[in-house]
Amino acid sequence: MTETGDTALNIAAGHGRLAPVKSLIRAGAKVELRTIMGRASGDPVETSALLQACVFGHYDVAIELVLAGADIRQESSKKQNCLSLGAGRGHAMIVSLGLGLRLRALGPGGSDTFIDTPRLPVDAQDIHGDTPIMRAIAGHHLGTVFTLINAGANVFEPNKKGATPLLSAVRESEPGMVALLTSRGAHKIPGALETAIRESQALLTKAEAALKELSLAHATPKAAPPAVTKGPTTSELEAIEQGKISSQKAILFHLKKKVGETEREATCTASPEPNTSSCS
Repeated sequence: MTETGDTALNIAAGHGRLAPVKSLIRAGAKVELRTIMGRASGDPVETSALLQACVFGHYDVAIELVLAGADIRQESSKKQNCLSLGAGRGHAMIVSLGLGLRLRALGPGGSDTFIDTPRLPVDAQDIHGDTPIMRAIAGHHLGTVFTLINAGANVFEPNKKGATPLLSAVRESEPGMVALLTSRGAHKIPGALETAIRESQALLTKAEAALKELSLAHATPKAAPPAVTKGPTTSELEAIEQGKISSQKAILFHLKKKVGETEREATCTASPEPNTSSCS
């Protein structure tokens, strides 16, 4: 074990080095050994070789560790398992592993044997109350969000800060995710649409103000050349804010459309004999 808490197996797994992982397993490395990583960064977390493989998306290494006896159900000290870690990074194959697979391995005498990996809870919450779908939204991984919804993920469950998947998608300026979530009814819990619209409008106003300030700064003549900085340029920051504005306008348009649809549905449901074309 190194001074930072790493083991050789952890390092090899985290870097996706399949051949060294196989060699270490054959040499007797403990695949279930837990270690503390991240001490130097001030954010230590108890982890394992399998969790390292999952967070960095090394599917072949993760499979090798599972076949060697690593429990796919293990969690880090932050209560994040392979499904949660894979979702947060958008690793499609790791997510599929977390949702349950049948693995083929070489059995005694060279015959094939099959191992069914358990399906991890699709709505398991970490220490922050975030589920895999919440982590996928935060990571801007639309495909992963779609996969998790199809696997039965709860689109209503809030985290410990009260943010639902829909509200999180609004905050991440993700109109595609907002459309996907509302298509699965995420806006139908009481107050969800109103809260999302208020949040989107506030973010739009903030982005417009930031863009105006940047534009003024950009247009102001400078007596001397600007100092060289490592951060984004004014033009790049303007592009970022313009992207946020476009996204929030699209989100607002979609959410307000949903308000109209919801009101029509309520009217048609309440009427014993709906006779308007809007109810057809």
